[in-house]
Amino acid sequence: MFKRAKIILPLAILIGLFFIPCHLRAQTEMGVGLEEMGAVAGLAATPLPVILGRIVKVIISVSGLALALIIIYAGVLWMRSGGEAEKINRAKKMMIAALIGLAIIIFSYAITSFILGALEQALGLSGGGGEGPGGPGGGGQGGLPSTAFKVKEIVTSHDVGEGIRTQDYHKGVYLCSNVEPIFNNWVDANQISNLAVNDLKIEKEGGGMVAGNWLVRNNVIIFKQGNLFEADSNYSTYLPKAILDQSGQDLKACKAAGGCLETDTYFLWKFTTGATVDTVPPTVIAKSPEGENVPIYTEIETNFSEPIDASTVVGEDNRLIEANISVSKLSGKNGEIVSTLSKEFWRVEINNDGFKLTPEGNNLLEPFTWYRVSVKNIEDLCQNKMAAELNWEFKTNDLGKPCQQESDCESKCCLTGSCHREADCLCNGLYDGNKNSCENDSLCCWGTTVCYGQGASECQGFCQNFGQDKCGIGNTCC
Repeated sequence: MFKRAKIILPLAILIGLFFIPCHLRAQTEMGVGLEEMGAVAGLAATPLPVILGRIVKVIISVSGLALALIIIYAGVLWMRSGGEAEKINRAKKMMIAALIGLAIIIFSYAITSFILGALEQALGLSGGGGEGPGGPGGGGQGGLPSTAFKVKEIVTSHDVGEGIRTQDYHKGVYLCSNVEPIFNNWVDANQISNLAVNDLKIEKEGGGMVAGNWLVRNNVIIFKQGNLFEADSNYSTYLPKAILDQSGQDLKACKAAGGCLETDTYFLWKFTTGATVDTVPPTVIAKSPEGENVPIYTEIETNFSEPIDASTVVGEDNRLIEANISVSKLSGKNGEIVSTLSKEFWRVEINNDGFKLTPEGNNLLEPFTWYRVSVKNIEDLCQNKMAAELNWEFKTNDLGKPCQQESDCESKCCLTGSCHREADCLCNGLYDGNKNSCENDSLCCWGTTVCYGQGASECQGFCQNFGQDKCGIGNTCC
């Protein structure tokens, strides 16, 4: 009898310990569910099938714990049977029944977890629905075409530090901050005007709608609050799926820090305020292009230390605000302004920390010309204006200039309808990707283009022997 006890009791204890993590997990999930139920917006944003599925998982976990306890109890009965056959048989039957039930519970838990996981993924509430190593979460992300209309990010001015990262736009939001959803396509302004009456809104948890106005600027909408947010409070941003882009697509997905919850009609993004306001102006931390070999078809990008107010970059006509940003042709390096490119020259796109200017249509800069970019009066989302004007210059080459024959290019190299470097033509026309010929002539061709020393291991050794006269303009080979 005692030998049996030595075997059965440790076995029962091990089985019980195995189910303690399940019980703890059940408590954690129940805590999360209660927290969601406690917030009105959170309850509305979590579909009923998902809530029911989570409740079923908790019930199954608790049932598994109960069966584990029954197995332990049966083991105790067996130990205390005193060798009586009737008591031993009773304990055996109880233990066998509990083990069968336990197997069924484990199987049921696995099926429920699989179904619930698939359901949450389909609804955008798992994986991408919260933050993780991969970055901010989102709703409605899976299986969509790249052209589908979606929110790429929602930015705020927020306090960074004490566990809050630069990308945590949903935490420690300054009381003065505007809220700026950024989309992948240009937004239909007329639809925003209609939705802003009741549907497009920000609400304080338990406090109703926040007063303010919504503006549209190309690929962003901006909530300009009427008063400061309240300190240490929770807010919800309601983005109706009825928001349209300029091609008529409705909103299909939302990706933002902290995740977007999804209902039948909304994407819901929550954020929490801190207790302070921001008084520090934005500063430029990166800009391009620079130097003297800039293609005549080029994009101008400026990145700031924090998100910026799109309405200080783009006007109501969805064009560049010329008083704040200009690109001017110069008489030479550090020269006088000859002319300033019109706002119609550029297409403007806002991103999470700056803006990008792209030539509209077939617009091109002039070849071998100096340009000056001026940026001033740009504000952050707390209306702090950059302290000083920023200017920088660059010079174009003729790469990207349309051509029909080599005489159209100063480099005498016309490939695929546009001007290229002389080295590109040497590689393309003379060597046809033959690395042995390239090595003999101190040129390095990879396929039908000049090697830049990035990833083409066969060419990297040859690059060490390059002479600048055979590499084209500047350091273009290695």
